[in-house]
Amino acid sequence: MLPKLSDKDPNKLTKIQKGILAYRYFVLVNSLD
Repeated sequence: MLPKLSDKDPNKLTKIQKGILAYRYFVLVNSLD
């Protein structure tokens, strides 16, 4: 479900990668409603 970035150390992710993960999570949560 999560992109392949999830298997890396979150602290090493770039701001863009964190933004993508946050966006995907936001969309996922909203889709459940």
